[in-house]
Amino acid sequence: IVAKQESGYSLPYTSARIVTRGKHSFKYGRVQFRANLSKSKARGTWPALWMLPEYSVYGGWPRSGEIDVMEAVGHQPDRFFGTIHTEAYNGMIGTQKGGSISVPKENYHVFEVNWEEDKIQFAVDQQIYFEYPKDDSIMGGTWGGQQGIDSDAFNGSGQVMEVDWVRVYGEATPTSSPVSSINPSNNFCGCSSCTKEVWDAIASDSAGNFTCGGRITWLQSSAGGSMSEFDACRQIAGQEFMDGPCGPYCNPSTCI
Repeated sequence: IVAKQESGYSLPYTSARIVTRGKHSFKYGRVQFRANLSKSKARGTWPALWMLPEYSVYGGWPRSGEIDVMEAVGHQPDRFFGTIHTEAYNGMIGTQKGGSISVPKENYHVFEVNWEEDKIQFAVDQQIYFEYPKDDSIMGGTWGGQQGIDSDAFNGSGQVMEVDWVRVYGEATPTSSPVSSINPSNNFCGCSSCTKEVWDAIASDSAGNFTCGGRITWLQSSAGGSMSEFDACRQIAGQEFMDGPCGPYCNPSTCI
């Protein structure tokens, strides 16, 4: 994943993310990322490996929760963070629960979360540095460009986070996601008709080609996590992409 300083866009920097929603979901287990941040440590960077729920059954962020397996910021060299966000404890009000560990960023590391019913453990290279809820430490602050941006470091090849692999260990049979009135099925947008095939179908507008699900998740992300899936589905499927497969099948106001 590369962050670069580029012209011709609405913002001076470009980056990317990889979304695995719809690929695999689980409740409890062990998650590992093997990643290298030696090329992503300039001031202004904020690389992260994180997990959100398959469905926002308790409402938009942070009410349905978030587990940050790894976060790092350029202005804090050789330090990695693990964080939990909930409705009561989250970064918007500076009460998120988490810990950190000092490890050189020059090498590959295995970032790990062991998620059990009564606790969540965070580790780097098998060294546990934070446990929730037994550990009650708190970290806060708004990150990213908190201490400015080293613009020169984003030229050329830019800032790069390299992810070698992701592994999930858990029960032999994945646990189904909980269901609420917004999501009464195992499909998307609370619509039995909004299947994985429809979610991945191309929807077009004057700005280019997008998948139905891609536009919905992008809208939620651009709203800073404050928009629920229900509202994002209603806007995308009910207003912006009414003529494609997204419209009739993923509009929670009218779908089956």
